[in-house]
Amino acid sequence: MSPAPGETTAGDHDRMGGAIGWAAGAAMAYLALVFTTWGFLSLFLERDVVPEGHSRFMYPIATTVAILLVAILVGVPRYTGIRRDRAEPSRQFGAAIAGAGFVWLVFGAVVGLVAMIAPGPGDLGGALGTAVGLGLQDFAPVIPITAAPILLITRVLIARGPGASRA
Repeated sequence: MSPAPGETTAGDHDRMGGAIGWAAGAAMAYLALVFTTWGFLSLFLERDVVPEGHSRFMYPIATTVAILLVAILVGVPRYTGIRRDRAEPSRQFGAAIAGAGFVWLVFGAVVGLVAMIAPGPGDLGGALGTAVGLGLQDFAPVIPITAAPILLITRVLIARGPGASRA
């Protein structure tokens, strides 16, 4: 007997729990990679991550959005399922790179939005210039560079599923 419309089954709860677990794990790994890389770059380059004259909340807000986006990009495929025939890393590489690029674009958009709002209202051109400028500076490329391996590894592991050979 199939469930009534709108009714959930035990399999739905298992898939959702697994999706949340994978998303949380990927988000934590991504957070650790971003902050560690930013810390080492800041020490070696002897510069602050957030440039002078910009809101101190700019990168934390944008990074939080990027972390949530990585979690979503991992959780949704886990919930909807990635086909087992796509378990080879080469089959997931394009999706991981596209996801990392999307995370970078959203990161830049949030940086521009925060630059437009804080500390005072600015014009659209200035906000776009800030988004592009900070999206390409030393520290911002860490966002997609660290997102790509996290997305690739999790997508491959999700596609392989439990009990699959890891050879």
